[in-house]
Amino acid sequence: MDLVQKLFPALQVRTPEQDPLEEQVVCGRDGMGLLADMLRDYACGRISEQSRRQTYTFYHSYQNREQYRDTLDKLIRTAFYRYRDTPLSGMVTRALYGTMLQNSVSLLERYAA
Repeated sequence: MDLVQKLFPALQVRTPEQDPLEEQVVCGRDGMGLLADMLRDYACGRISEQSRRQTYTFYHSYQNREQYRDTLDKLIRTAFYRYRDTPLSGMVTRALYGTMLQNSVSLLERYAA
């Protein structure tokens, strides 16, 4: 880039990623990726007031478009999904593995790593 600027001193460098979010979106798919990131941050609670408003704006603009509704629903479900640790019951464990351990500890350790 430095070489180009030396050859063309009047040339101004522009970094689109520093533009406001609304100007970065060229097509609907671009905005969906951006909205996915925004929803993830919103769901985790790490979002500023300005970002929250932008998230609402993006969300409502896609909600009003029929072709994006299914994808938007999936994004919402995914952003707010939380893993719930539910260990197998003793009965299920015995049904799957039996009562006699037939594996070596080193094999299990290797598998766990």
